[in-house]
Amino acid sequence: MSFRRFFLVRLAWALLAVFLATVAVFSTFRLVAAHPPPGVHFDARLLEPYYDRDRLFIVRYGEFIRDFASDGSFGRSFSRRRDTRSVALRAIPVTASVVLPGLALALALAFLFSLAWARGGAKASRLWRLPVQLAVAAIPVWVAFELSFYVEWLPIQGYCDVFSPGKGCGGVSEWAKHLVLPWVTFALFFAAVYARILRTVVFGARQAKEGDQAVVIRRSVLAMTRVVGRDVGFALGAAVFVEVIFGLPGLGGILFHSLAGFDLPVAETILLWATLLAIAVHFLVDVIVCALDPTLRAGWPFVHARAASSESA
Repeated sequence: MSFRRFFLVRLAWALLAVFLATVAVFSTFRLVAAHPPPGVHFDARLLEPYYDRDRLFIVRYGEFIRDFASDGSFGRSFSRRRDTRSVALRAIPVTASVVLPGLALALALAFLFSLAWARGGAKASRLWRLPVQLAVAAIPVWVAFELSFYVEWLPIQGYCDVFSPGKGCGGVSEWAKHLVLPWVTFALFFAAVYARILRTVVFGARQAKEGDQAVVIRRSVLAMTRVVGRDVGFALGAAVFVEVIFGLPGLGGILFHSLAGFDLPVAETILLWATLLAIAVHFLVDVIVCALDPTLRAGWPFVHARAASSESA
């Protein structure tokens, strides 16, 4: 299959995902607005844009898309009356500070796990299954909290900006110090998952012929990159958990607190920004990886359908 055809079909899938995501967010928040939680105080007139049921769904959805496309915002926060786009833009670097180094740490740990797993043979393979399975469970949170007790210089709450220090907290060293525990918590789960994949890569490289090892490793690295790109959406979901635990003002932390406080414009903006970011990263990684290795394009369902139809003809 030509790269041009793959790119157009992959773009169509991405646009379909964007459409479904925007419809889901639009519909969900209109339903949520109809049932405000008890005990939350706000001006009921702020919910009037969500209650406009006299017009057709498609008209209201079109205005929803227009508002977001014009400035990436759905108005102002119910609580602090801040523009929701500015809230999202401030939160994105915090989430990126958790996700990107966390995934890098996860890959490094996974590579070490997979080497130890593969070199030990069948007996060591059985022994390594237990720590990998435990890492998938509640071990990451337990390890993080244990580190917080035994390593006293590691903060367990808060975030320090690298470029805009505030109240004595800032710079690269303080930024990294506040993120060590979130990185460990975030990375351990993904390291356990990726270790199982990289173990297969290591075995494949060891069993390949000497001249074919470089090709096997190259294709495996590209395939692993594709897997990580697909996991960005899941990683953002994991970031919600990590940011809430460690009090980080990222997309996940703000989304959680805005939902708890029934601040619909902020929650709506954050959720849509995070969803579109995950779709965009997944699309770009797929395009770049499949441009470098044409054989990876064969994994798409429409390729098999086309091949089957040509064989039957």
